[in-house]
Amino acid sequence: MEVYLGVDWSATEVVCAVAARANKPHAIKGAKRTLEAVKEIIERVRMLYPEVEKIHVVIEAGAPGWVEMFHHAGAVVHVVDPKQAKAFAESLGSSGAKDDKRDAGSLAEMGRSRKIEIWRPRSELYQQLDMLSTEHEAVTADLTASKQRLRACLRERFPSLEVLLIDLGYGWVHRLLRLVPTPFHGRKMTRDQIAEAMRGSGARKESLERVYEAFAAGDAPWLTEAMARVQAQRVGRLVEQIALLSQQVASIEKELDQLTAELDLRHLLESVGGIAMKMAIRLIVFGIGLDEVPEDRDPLGILLGASPVFRGSGKDRKGQSKGRAVMRRAANHGAKSTTYLLGRQASLQLDWAAAMYRNARKRGQSAATAYRRIARCLLRILTAMVRGGQPYDNDRYVASLQRHGVAWGMELTTPSSTPAD
Repeated sequence: MEVYLGVDWSATEVVCAVAARANKPHAIKGAKRTLEAVKEIIERVRMLYPEVEKIHVVIEAGAPGWVEMFHHAGAVVHVVDPKQAKAFAESLGSSGAKDDKRDAGSLAEMGRSRKIEIWRPRSELYQQLDMLSTEHEAVTADLTASKQRLRACLRERFPSLEVLLIDLGYGWVHRLLRLVPTPFHGRKMTRDQIAEAMRGSGARKESLERVYEAFAAGDAPWLTEAMARVQAQRVGRLVEQIALLSQQVASIEKELDQLTAELDLRHLLESVGGIAMKMAIRLIVFGIGLDEVPEDRDPLGILLGASPVFRGSGKDRKGQSKGRAVMRRAANHGAKSTTYLLGRQASLQLDWAAAMYRNARKRGQSAATAYRRIARCLLRILTAMVRGGQPYDNDRYVASLQRHGVAWGMELTTPSSTPAD
């Protein structure tokens, strides 16, 4: 006998409902967020149904901690997409009634009536990469936000200098802003003093020349010493924040590099132009073959939002479907940004990707759409590479495009198509 336990989670507790035999799901006591409490739920279900062989837990995605606890407690765990769970719950009735117990009951019924993939814990290496990659993304977002705040501050108070500072992450920029955070401080520094203070900072002579000109053009006589002190404190805090976050990003990247230095999968992915360490790890985290080899070419493109979806209904007079292909928006932000970057880097590094991009733009497609199309093709290539364990062969792919008569691929050259000397 198999029993299905629907689990509706929150940050601190779960609400549960159980479905067994042909009976309707019914609520049972939930639990606070401890492993012992979760084990008590599983034991309670076994007491209710002594003949039970398997207890299937159906839970919505987004709570990896709860998933781990139910798995550790001995249940067979199924993680479902929240949108699919919502659609299934709505299919059970049209009243619109909703509460936690109903949600748990619909999850139990969903598990009983549908075949849902069983969740399995990932390898220790994968979990390390996932945590570090998530932390890298979060710290990088904080770093970007801090740079934007500093730039906004300089644009308002020191615009002549702000336009010259292309990247606020450079070490020499930090030293300069600690020395001269406002036009008021710039008035008190001579050219020689600034040159001496910036010696050994890594700033180029041409950059410092433009900085001197910015000081001369950025005079603000209305800025008093008291106002300048407050402004300098704000600039200083932002500079220190950026420096600290930059160190954290570098530390995480070093750890990621060390963790994957001997990983064959990383080096296989890096054989493709435009894929370096960070992109390779992103792709590994999204599931390109660390724990299991993809069965076919499309699941990764769907997960990353590279594969479009068709929206339409019916047929026109010519018998063609009415509608159009649109972006797959169900993918999360990290997945979609990975797709965009993958397509963009490929268009800069691979000849066929550049040709595909030019063709897409000529047809009126946006740059983002072109990058997604390129990423989808590249993800299919990467999946085949992982399955076969073979590094990337650009000439082979170009030859395949030409063999299949792809119009934009005919302009490309391969060694076999290049005339001999």
